[in-house]
Amino acid sequence: MRGLIVALLLAVTLPAQAMRAIFYQPQLRDQSVAAAQWPGLFSALHRQGFDTVVWQWTRYGQAFATGTERDWLLARMREAHAAGLALIVGLAADPDFFQQQQRRDADLPDYLQILQRNDAAQARGLLSALGPEIIQGWYLAAEVDDMNWRETARQQALVDYLRAIRADLSALSPLPVYISTFFNGHAAPDAYGQLIDAMTASGVYIWLQDGAGTSQLSPVERERYLSPLANCHSPHVAGVIHELFINQGTGGAFAPRRPNADEAAARLRPPACHALDQLWFSLRYLPGIGEPLPQ
Repeated sequence: MRGLIVALLLAVTLPAQAMRAIFYQPQLRDQSVAAAQWPGLFSALHRQGFDTVVWQWTRYGQAFATGTERDWLLARMREAHAAGLALIVGLAADPDFFQQQQRRDADLPDYLQILQRNDAAQARGLLSALGPEIIQGWYLAAEVDDMNWRETARQQALVDYLRAIRADLSALSPLPVYISTFFNGHAAPDAYGQLIDAMTASGVYIWLQDGAGTSQLSPVERERYLSPLANCHSPHVAGVIHELFINQGTGGAFAPRRPNADEAAARLRPPACHALDQLWFSLRYLPGIGEPLPQ
């Protein structure tokens, strides 16, 4: 019964039209790409069938926080909008998030409140700089794994944070708020699904990373998670992030590369489910269009 209620709730709250989006993860080295190339790059994305760009963050620590770095990023966002692309705008990313999330239970809420304040401040600045008409949603840069949030107290701290930041952002502008999550086999699919359900109850939309690029799990193992959680008829998530990159690292090392044309074509094939947002990570690994970006 609980699963049925959650499924019905999701069916009601999913956005009216699913998006076909590409992630862009801004890096300072991307400033080496000639400014004249960017409008054509965004137009090419639109022609290829993408309707949305998700900006993974608009601040990474102090990167893009002020001055010419911030101005450069704002210019790219305006160009994407001018090319007919919707913008889901990432907020403030903490470079130390994956270490900080391991704080003991008693200290975790204080850290999440820091994230909340930083995200809200970033959103206020972006609304002032860009105007509300350019922004179609917010993306929280913190990525939720299936290991650190298994205990009840930690899940509650996470849900409290999501509720609070959603309320802060809604007070600024009534836009949807998104966050992503990934799995590496640390929690059973059912337990992981319960975590996602708890997050969904906060009113934040959840995107599930498919794990195809990181290859931490085999295709069969990944399907044990993807099949029930991203089921088209009763999904636990609002969308799926398809990883375009291919990890060529060994011994646990992460060394992503851009797929060749055939590999990319297989990963870009439209999934059968049109009810869920379909997103690809990322522009940097997209053959052709993304090749001007340094890897």
